[in-house]
Amino acid sequence: MAVVLVLAAATAAGWRWWVGPVAEVVAVQRRDAVQTVVASGHVESPHRVDIGAALTGTVQQVPVVEGQAVKAGDVLLRLDSAELRATALAAQLTLQQAQGRLRQLQEVQRPVAEQALRQAEATRDNALAQLRRQQDLARQGFIGEAALEDARKAAALAQAQARSAQTQWASLRSDGADFALAQSAVAQARAAADAAVAKADTSTVRAPVAGTLIGRNVEVGDVVQPGKVLMTLSPAGALQLVVDIDEKNLQLLALGQRALASADAFAQQRFEAVLAYIN
Repeated sequence: MAVVLVLAAATAAGWRWWVGPVAEVVAVQRRDAVQTVVASGHVESPHRVDIGAALTGTVQQVPVVEGQAVKAGDVLLRLDSAELRATALAAQLTLQQAQGRLRQLQEVQRPVAEQALRQAEATRDNALAQLRRQQDLARQGFIGEAALEDARKAAALAQAQARSAQTQWASLRSDGADFALAQSAVAQARAAADAAVAKADTSTVRAPVAGTLIGRNVEVGDVVQPGKVLMTLSPAGALQLVVDIDEKNLQLLALGQRALASADAFAQQRFEAVLAYIN
């Protein structure tokens, strides 16, 4: 019995040696192979706004520093504008004077001219009536030629004065020459004042959009001119990553591919990105 068991065990061991170890069979399936490209780079703004002065002047104030976030309309720098402000003030005074003359014409001269016209017309009518009476008396022989001539002269003078008053009144009406000149003077003075104020306002440079100041090349006391870039502003919005890719990996890239980015300052966070440009 012992001989049979030993022989059976030897036979089984020999068989396993002959056929080899048993292997697990797994069915082949199609799956995507994922390749990862790792590269380092830096953050940039896709757009930059260069900021300068619109006129020549001395910098009086720079209330912002590089790296500061600003809102649209925030003051970035001020130029010495004393002379410009004085010019603007003088232009505004000229405008006020022109407006005063127009008001005087409307509120004083026009009513006075209208009253003078009524009086002149009444005087003319009386003089003409007196002339007619004198003519009747002269035909009847009650007065001489001298009295009649005096009546003629008085009537002629009254008519001339009435015509002058009519001309003066007509020029002061809303469609008259004097009124038109006064209105034109106001319009010209207003245009000059607006231009002077606008020029004075350009001495203050403001942020055109919200963003972060990433460059500042100006200090108090500097003399600046138009065309010179004094500051650079990065508008608020999406940023772009510029990375250096090994040429051997360029074939693995395609526009629109999604990516994950991380920063040293936020090591535990991942930021989604999209491949937008390959140079």
